[in-house]
Amino acid sequence: MERRALLGTLGLVTTSGCLSVLRDSASVTFEIVNFRAERFTADVTLRRDGAVVLDGFVDIPAREPDEDASGLSLQTLESVSNGDAIDARVEIDGREYESRYEITCSGSDRAANTFQFTIWSSEDRGDDGMAFEGSTC
Repeated sequence: MERRALLGTLGLVTTSGCLSVLRDSASVTFEIVNFRAERFTADVTLRRDGAVVLDGFVDIPAREPDEDASGLSLQTLESVSNGDAIDARVEIDGREYESRYEITCSGSDRAANTFQFTIWSSEDRGDDGMAFEGSTC
């Protein structure tokens, strides 16, 4: 009788864990944000679990004089959970940038999962540059 009760408890614990994983599943958005007043063309590759989810060239619009930045939302990946990772490669003007973004905000009311490639000018940060950034919780 004790063995049967133990097996029932293990089933309940296992099921509880699965339900909490499903509840913490969310989406992640990949964006490119351009703070410069010049247009760019980028070769972008996104991978999830080694599989390519986005691969191609995109035109990144220039920041308009009366705007803070120009933005481009490229891909939203559904059903990601904390601990999942997105690998990205962006090539602009012959320079290649690579990064890995680990999902940390699934199930958070405070923040969304956003992974972005930012292009800034010397006016913004003291020098021209490009880099990946991502939301953290």
